Amino acid sequence: MEQYRIHFPQKLIPKQHILEHHVIPHIKRFGFGVGLLGEQGTEASHQSISKITNRAFGINEGLEKLDPLAVSPALRNAPKVKLRQEREKGATPI
Repeated sequence: MEQYRIHFPQKLIPKQHILEHHVIPHIKRFGFGVGLLGEQGTEASHQSISKITNRAFGINEGLEKLDPLAVSPALRNAPKVKLRQEREKGATPI
């Protein structure tokens, strides 16, 4: 980014703004990049989503259904959260 600013001081491209103002703070806060949130990851996870949806089929309560559908998969992909859960269980992280 520094080199780009040196050579093009008056130009700010959207990707540069996203990297500097959104991606870097996200990495600092959550400990992982935005690749897990991208379209490619979403497309690759259709099979997992189908399995999770089937697992939650019999759950009638809205908030209870939310955990297997959204919360648990998100936590499985967040390294800091995963590490904390392993520590709480007393497991040794790999």
